[in-house]
Amino acid sequence: MFTCRRVSSAFLQRLICRSQSTGTPNVSVDPAQHIFSAACVQRFPLLGRVKTDLEVKVNQFKVVAAEKRSRLSDFELEEQKFAALKETVEKKAKEEGVNVSVFDMDTSFKDLQESFEKDFESFEPQPRETEPDRTGDVRSTMRKLDRILYLLVKTEDEWRMPQGGLMEGMNLCQTAQEQLTKLCGADLSVQFISNTPVACHSLPINKRSKASH
Repeated sequence: MFTCRRVSSAFLQRLICRSQSTGTPNVSVDPAQHIFSAACVQRFPLLGRVKTDLEVKVNQFKVVAAEKRSRLSDFELEEQKFAALKETVEKKAKEEGVNVSVFDMDTSFKDLQESFEKDFESFEPQPRETEPDRTGDVRSTMRKLDRILYLLVKTEDEWRMPQGGLMEGMNLCQTAQEQLTKLCGADLSVQFISNTPVACHSLPINKRSKASH
């Protein structure tokens, strides 16, 4: 996923068509046109964001509605079977005048129920605030776990996405990957999902830039 700057729609269309081909295109770079390719690197959320009061109420309503339409779980089925069996045993014992205890059956079912409750109570959700959040480490990807993070690099005068000029013999995607590796190192784990730019824009070239190129 990457963005690029565009000078003319016709020239960009030619580059896009070549970037979608499987082979390595033979792109001739014109320095006067200043074509740049930038990688838009995202870290998607690892946690769901905190819901508002309205969202909590709507979610509770959906849960209740879903429970009414859903089938019984295995535990609920076992609970019904146990209740029916207990009632049958007690009724038969009463008819025969026999004192039968269902203590063992009741205890077994309660033990199962308590084990489920114990597992639920012992569950500890992942904390929303991490160590990088507390220390203000903006270089870590384990921060702001409920938000989308974008990779920016610091140049001499600004923050921007990793970018560089279109390289000879490379398409836009290859140039973006090369610049990302050059600026951030080869150990950065990134997956490019397309050869087609997600966005483009053009900037006017000032007279000073024209004179220097």
